[in-house]
Amino acid sequence: MKIAVICTGDELLKGAVVNTNLHFIGSQLLSHGMMPRLSLEVRDSMEEIRSALELAFSKADTVIVSGGLGPTADDMTREAAADYFCVPLVQDDKTHLSLLKHLRKRRDAGKEIPSRFLNQCMIPDGADVLPNRCGTASGVLLEKSGKILFLLPGPPRELEPMFAEQVIPELLKRNHHRLYSALFYLAGIPESVAEERMLSLSDPDLSVAYCASPESVKLFLLSSDMELLQRKCSAVRKEFSGELLSEAHSTLAEEIVSLLCRFGKTLATAESCTGGLIAERITDVAGASSVFLGSVVSYSNELKQKILGVPPDILEQKGAVSRETCDAMLTGISSETGADISLAVTGIAGPGGGTPEKPVGLVYTGIRINGRNYVTENHFSGNRQQVRERTYAAVMNDLRKHLSENPESFNH
Repeated sequence: MKIAVICTGDELLKGAVVNTNLHFIGSQLLSHGMMPRLSLEVRDSMEEIRSALELAFSKADTVIVSGGLGPTADDMTREAAADYFCVPLVQDDKTHLSLLKHLRKRRDAGKEIPSRFLNQCMIPDGADVLPNRCGTASGVLLEKSGKILFLLPGPPRELEPMFAEQVIPELLKRNHHRLYSALFYLAGIPESVAEERMLSLSDPDLSVAYCASPESVKLFLLSSDMELLQRKCSAVRKEFSGELLSEAHSTLAEEIVSLLCRFGKTLATAESCTGGLIAERITDVAGASSVFLGSVVSYSNELKQKILGVPPDILEQKGAVSRETCDAMLTGISSETGADISLAVTGIAGPGGGTPEKPVGLVYTGIRINGRNYVTENHFSGNRQQVRERTYAAVMNDLRKHLSENPESFNH
């Protein structure tokens, strides 16, 4: 089965919203051994949707379209689909009655229902209706001339249950070529290094893909041979044993919280240039409250002195961005909170504030474990947000390595 995805909406092309529907559809398909060959984003235009259908069906036998099924004038997907297949739009009586019942509940008695709302009960002749339990715009399944078309509503809260409950079962009935996949998260190495180390594991029947972020590299493996995939997964675990996040986790924060829970240790953070980003990511993890005591965002020198106890002479002589200040922040946050483990970061995120001696991207990250401070000097590239993200990733990965590689040191 060859699948293509079309997402409609001017808002997608304007960048006003992120295309979460494509992310959801792609991940759902992959989890069931399928993967789209093509994705398109098009405007709310009958002509452009029809052109997108022509292109998609030239590459695939099954096309999934999201959006354009509502009651407004720019909802043109039904019309475009009917025009592509050269069939008329016809009223589905069951949907019509259901829609009338729903709309009458929402309107005053005797008040006329605008005809545009009833457009939602019109479907291409010969199609089947996919009921929408979360909204008024029904989905559509149309099979003709060896082509399969799914029309789905655009709002994610309507699309997602319809896709999972109705589209996936229909696709599984028709798909006779399953793909098997695996996803790994590698922390602390760039994409180029991951790719180089994967060369020894290459195989003609194995597809390998990478997606890099400051936090980790996603490593995707895909094959139609399940046994081959299992062997390669074992090889990946061996090759990247020092960089792999646990397979139950997809973020450094999840990994850190899990390790802290395992060792029964608490954590506190002192942040300057990251502005609370580390604490935010940690508290995004369910159960973090059992191990995370809190954070001090000491952006100014005054707070570094008053709350964290950074000596004034260090700030005057070495500066806020220095190994000595980071070291003092570690000691201060540990003393203030009583945490077993502490993190501290201070740096220049940019775009201004740098000097030849201390350029933008200079960041000191520190960890305090078992009464010892470990401070690292880093030089990160990128814009302000990228420097902040890389700072978070660096200090969290350093902590992950400390916790993972020296478990015996936390048992006393």
